[in-house]
Amino acid sequence: MIRHLLAGTMVVVCVACAAARAQTVAPTGRAVATAPTTMAVQPWNQKYDLNGDGVLSEAEIIAMRQEMQAKADELRRQMELQLYDKNKDGKLDAEETAVMEKAKSEQARAAAIWRQRTREYENLFDADGDGKLSEQESAAARAYALAEQERARRDYLKKADTNGDGKASEEERAAYYAATTRQVEEERKKQTAKFDTNGDGQLTGEELAAYQEDQRKTAMERYGKVHAERIARIVAEFDTDGDGRLSRDEKVAMAKKLLADSPAATRTYSPVTRPATAPGASVYWTLPGAAQ
Repeated sequence: MIRHLLAGTMVVVCVACAAARAQTVAPTGRAVATAPTTMAVQPWNQKYDLNGDGVLSEAEIIAMRQEMQAKADELRRQMELQLYDKNKDGKLDAEETAVMEKAKSEQARAAAIWRQRTREYENLFDADGDGKLSEQESAAARAYALAEQERARRDYLKKADTNGDGKASEEERAAYYAATTRQVEEERKKQTAKFDTNGDGQLTGEELAAYQEDQRKTAMERYGKVHAERIARIVAEFDTDGDGRLSRDEKVAMAKKLLADSPAATRTYSPVTRPATAPGASVYWTLPGAAQ
């Protein structure tokens, strides 16, 4: 719980830090971050307007950014202690630091792999081959994601709907969630026991490092398999000439079909204006055609 609170607070501070930067366009056309010389006072930064003139001067902006950076550094330190200070002495010793640095290295590698796989997926919808998704291409990708969500929903309902009425009642959902939670917890205990070499019921130092590495490796392998199956499924479904890849014409045809089957994918919502209940959410737990 503390970990999630710290992470949420750090996000708020980082967003505020980003807002304290302005963007300008370099001769190359790329946007670069620069420190603004003045800034309008807003609710989130008004405490830094020391002279009360409604505008943050360059000196006030620098003071604001320094304070925000200090808060971000402290939050990061607290998060690192929460995660890696296993003896709870309020500092990281050499062993704990080594575990943390290795975890960060693995996280960076995992992030790079995630970005690569995301590009591979997006390339399937990049019909014009310009290396980015247009609004129409993005809509096609959303349409396919919605179709996948629908398939997952149906699979879930088949498992949770124990009385076969085509719906998952509150009781059925609760029972399915409880059973799934028990399975996850039992698996976690098995995995923890496997790495608890001294049998003290806790994972520390090398035990924790070995456990984290195993969990990351397992997760990456599982996601890699899911990703490969997803790519193969899309290609198999829309590769009409059977050459094992999607041509421009096949990508265009795929986009037209996906958008025709899922008009909702063309809708876009900002984080502020997106409705609390997405289209169709009211019947999420009911299979099409089932009695209401």
